[in-house]
Amino acid sequence: MKDMNKIEELEIGMKVLIIKDGEYKDSGYGIDILENEFVFQDGEEGFSYERPEIDGFIQLQPAE
Repeated sequence: MKDMNKIEELEIGMKVLIIKDGEYKDSGYGIDILENEFVFQDGEEGFSYERPEIDGFIQLQPAE
């Protein structure tokens, strides 16, 4: 079954679940989109993934 909220591209401010290796790995707010990297924040913690590592996103909350 296809996830109706699955998206391929991230918008800054959007809260998403991050899909990596076909599984849900992390969730957070997109805070920066770099050439080859997405940067997220979850609470006070920041983290990033390189674009090739990510299979997609499940949108939890739209960007404001």
